[in-house]
Amino acid sequence: RMEVGPPPEFLARTVEQLDAFHEGRKAFTVQEMSTLVGHLSHIATTSRWLAHLLSHLYTSISAALKVNCAYEIDTNKAFRQAMKKVAEDESMTQNQRTFTQGYINRTVHESKWSHF
Repeated sequence: RMEVGPPPEFLARTVEQLDAFHEGRKAFTVQEMSTLVGHLSHIATTSRWLAHLLSHLYTSISAALKVNCAYEIDTNKAFRQAMKKVAEDESMTQNQRTFTQGYINRTVHESKWSHF
């Protein structure tokens, strides 16, 4: 009988990440939750039951990203300028547009804003 699954070292790292989310913990950042969900989705390729739980985590991350984006728009002038530049500047080259979009995405994903 052949069993397919993630390597034991990978599972150990994932369990370490899960241990940080103990019962008393009420908040998370997008970056730490994205890392955890990435590990769990990899494990879910061999554990179908886990795939059904991931949709709830994806929804939480999506809502947190929306809040982070709104926060950056309200408080970060460079972020607002980058958003405006991507939306309105037709003279940007594809490389400039990609770089600016990368800045926008990194800013939103790496925000230290805690979500409950």
